[in-house]
Amino acid sequence: MNIDNVSIEIDAKATNKLIDLVSDVFSPATEALVALSQVVRLARLELVAKIMRRTKQIAQENGTELVLPPLKFLVPFYEKASIQDEGSKALSEMWSRLLAMAGSNYDERMVKFTSLLSELSAQQAKILDEVATNFGRSIDDRGFELVRQDFVKHDIRKAIRLLHATNHDKAFKELLRVLQRPGVSIARIEFDIEDTNDEHYVWSRDTTYSDDRRLDFEILVSMGLLLHISTGFIDQDDDGTAVALECYALTELGYAFWSACTTAV
Repeated sequence: MNIDNVSIEIDAKATNKLIDLVSDVFSPATEALVALSQVVRLARLELVAKIMRRTKQIAQENGTELVLPPLKFLVPFYEKASIQDEGSKALSEMWSRLLAMAGSNYDERMVKFTSLLSELSAQQAKILDEVATNFGRSIDDRGFELVRQDFVKHDIRKAIRLLHATNHDKAFKELLRVLQRPGVSIARIEFDIEDTNDEHYVWSRDTTYSDDRRLDFEILVSMGLLLHISTGFIDQDDDGTAVALECYALTELGYAFWSACTTAV
């Protein structure tokens, strides 16, 4: 048996099946389909078929007609989607929603989003979504503008300096009112008090963050999706105790990527 011939035959069958799936989901684009059939190579067709079925369902639920995105997007999308973690429903849903978004409102940045999505583990995808939907709310354009102003620009340091709290209980309350918003994960708030072993002076109860997740948070930082902010101890203006904050916040790239992979079309 010629292994090369078997491989070519399997590739051809998978490609033909992919073209049938694409034709079923997107508006006709005969020339693009021919070109796609000539260049795309899939590792696991069934994963792609599952994503395509869900993409079609998303479009039908929202009454949206999908138009075939450019080959520049489609080729890496299908090839990378076919090697995703097949056990992650969350990742599969993100692939489907990104494809639906590309078919309804294509943007060239989505080529980069495809690359980013292929790098995410199931754990990292979960963390990103939890940060974006933290504290019982989901971040939107207006909410991200506040995150960008207060965290991305590091204006949160100003908020700490302006705290008017002479005891830690009041300072916790005032600071959490500023910090607790979707798009932000609070790793730690600490007061500069001599008895550093007293946990009463340390706040670390944001359920999105834990020390065993730190490496995944840092990977998301390295991908440009999250920003890590550590203020060091900052003195309050009214002679209150110094406060230190460590947190993670969505970057502009992180917010755009998360929105493209989770929003209904």
